[in-house]
Amino acid sequence: METGRPDKVCGIHFFNPAPVMTLVEIVRPITASPETMAAALAFAETCGKEPVEVKDQAGFIVNALLFPISTTPFASSSRAWRAKRASTPP
Repeated sequence: METGRPDKVCGIHFFNPAPVMTLVEIVRPITASPETMAAALAFAETCGKEPVEVKDQAGFIVNALLFPISTTPFASSSRAWRAKRASTPP
């Protein structure tokens, strides 16, 4: 879908369940005006949410924060397994 007013467009992502979760991502495309972003941030705050401005890219901020945390145990166990295997005679 295309608009003739790209400066008036931004993304607003409410996390589920929206009535419970306070985090809201305000997605800034390169075309959005400062006024559009300010209006979106104010809207989220009016809804009682905690808005976070993010750049327009794939994935959500929560995934970017959780991915390193969730993969650390796997990486640690993988290193331990390789070290044990390397020190065990054939």
